[in-house]
Amino acid sequence: MWFSYDPNGDGMVFHVTHEAAQKAASKAFDAELDYARDSGWTDEVGQICWGVVKERVSETLRKTKPPQEQLDAYGYDEDGQNWNHFDEYVECQLLPVDAPEE
Repeated sequence: MWFSYDPNGDGMVFHVTHEAAQKAASKAFDAELDYARDSGWTDEVGQICWGVVKERVSETLRKTKPPQEQLDAYGYDEDGQNWNHFDEYVECQLLPVDAPEE
């Protein structure tokens, strides 16, 4: 998986190929260059980039709030999870992304 970043455009965008990521970053730079000819460089121009994604936050567990009768008087379930302010419990981790194709 590849990415491009354009702080004054679409922000972070994921791409399947490095060509697509590079093209998006080049397009963002060209837009900044056009702007700079009349108004000077923006402060964000140095943030335009593209590259490979090594890891990405991924959901690893999702639990739905148990029925009220399975919670104690304080809103905890048998595993010690507090459900007072939640209908779902989700855990996430940074996990490796499959190696990109060149």
